Amino acid sequence: MSSLSTAISQLDALILRLQDGSILQNAPPKQTGTDRNQRTIDTDGENIPREKQGKKKKKEKKDKPQQPKKKGNEVQDVIQKAYLVVARVENVKAHPNSDKLIICQLDCGDHSRQIVAGLQQYVDVGTFEGSKVVCIINLKTAKLGGEASEGMILASSSDSKVYPIIPPSSATPGTLVYPEKLVDAPADASLCPKTLKGDMWRSIVPELSVSSEVCCYKGHQLVAGEHGPVTAPGFTMPHVTIN
Repeated sequence: MSSLSTAISQLDALILRLQDGSILQNAPPKQTGTDRNQRTIDTDGENIPREKQGKKKKKEKKDKPQQPKKKGNEVQDVIQKAYLVVARVENVKAHPNSDKLIICQLDCGDHSRQIVAGLQQYVDVGTFEGSKVVCIINLKTAKLGGEASEGMILASSSDSKVYPIIPPSSATPGTLVYPEKLVDAPADASLCPKTLKGDMWRSIVPELSVSSEVCCYKGHQLVAGEHGPVTAPGFTMPHVTIN
């Protein structure tokens, strides 16, 4: 009985200790999710500093691979922006209200357009129809004598003589005209803007010249592709003007 009494006494003492919380006070501290170094243990078991909690991981930006530039698509001289083409005069008539202007309907290869030129005193309207000329077709449309002019016809001039520039007979409408060997890339119409700025064109004009009847830009022959150079027959003076 003494052993039973002793056991009961120990049980009573244990109950009392539970009631006054003395056991709980001696219990090890509960885990709060952080270690002694104030670090939080994430679900993957990795330690993450407290100061970084709640911050989203930034996505690393991946640099897009740069496409190498094609040399043929680089502008090396402003003349590459001038859309010079061979065109055929489909129809021409004298301007009804001007003694200087003619109204030309031109076949430019993939489209037709109207150009008003100051050539009435220098060409025969009857024979000019059907001839081939060289035009710039990406200038801003202008009004001349009340008529829309969608470009210019290149012409050579010396003193009182003015004649349109003549492309090779084999060149078809739409053939690009460009200075040969000026740049180390083929002619590329995609480099030509829809509308060439006026100051760009004005910077090109003084560089146009005639050498031994061949039209040049900065001393390089203007050619209509593989068909050969464009010419100003009868002219040897170094000047080309635009009409």
